[in-house]
Amino acid sequence: MQMRIKQTAEVVSGKEHPLTITRQAGRQAIEVDGKTVLIDALTSFESPLGRSRCYTRASETAPVPGALEQRVREAAAQALAAQGIW
Repeated sequence: MQMRIKQTAEVVSGKEHPLTITRQAGRQAIEVDGKTVLIDALTSFESPLGRSRCYTRASETAPVPGALEQRVREAAAQALAAQGIW
C-alpha cells in the first residue's frame, strides 16, 4: 500500500485552518455503516472543522495480484506446446 500525506491550509469565512490530506492506494478493507467494504483507494481530509473521507470500491472482477501473471504463463505454455516447442 502506498500512502501520501500533504499538510496544507484551507480558508473558511476568512479564517485559515490547517488541513491534512492523506491518500492511500492499494487494496484494503474498511468498515462502513458496520459492514466491511473492500476498497482500492482512500483519501481522508482532517481539519479542526471536521473530517471527511472518500474511497473507491474495489472491483469485484479485479484479479488477485499474481493471478494475471499466472494466466499469462499458462497461455504461453499452451501456445508453445501447440507449436511443439515445449
